[in-house]
Amino acid sequence: MAEARVRGALQAEAAALRAGAAGWRAALAAVAPLLDALANLAAQMRAARRVALPRTPLRAFPALGPRLRHKQRGAATALRHRLARNLAALQQVRDAASGRVGAVFQLYEAAAAAGELGLAAAVRRSALSPSLADALAWLRDAERCYRQAYLECELLLLRAHREDLSEMEALPRAWGRLLERHNPDVVEDALLKASLFLETG
Repeated sequence: MAEARVRGALQAEAAALRAGAAGWRAALAAVAPLLDALANLAAQMRAARRVALPRTPLRAFPALGPRLRHKQRGAATALRHRLARNLAALQQVRDAASGRVGAVFQLYEAAAAAGELGLAAAVRRSALSPSLADALAWLRDAERCYRQAYLECELLLLRAHREDLSEMEALPRAWGRLLERHNPDVVEDALLKASLFLETG
């Protein structure tokens, strides 16, 4: 039965989204301390630029300034590599969600086009059970949340590769504002609603 096939696909997708949500949260949580470290490093680099080493007792070590700058640049590069790994983890969750949600919608559309699943069945709901259309919409909401949040994460983390110290220092605040706009609870809410559909349908 077409409705049963779509329901089974929805169940599998809900489970995949639930697993992906944990990875998404972990990757997001790992970004903030890295941006804090990058901002602190930028502040140190700014302070080092202000110090005229030749006018201090450290003038006896002429290689100190270049060595310090080299070490700071290396630390910044290491932090950026770690940020890139977290961005890749977010992309993996986004791509998996997009692919699986797309596959569910293709299955539903194929059943509808073949006349195996009519509109009446898709929108049928009761006091206890949401409709198939509702469940599909909730999963689409979760996928859209991943897609939009990833795009903003990518654009913001690209700023971490700039050499502008003011830009680097502003990254933690910008990240906090991004998280406020893209609350991962949206995905959790969608999963709870979809679970209700799967359990009562």
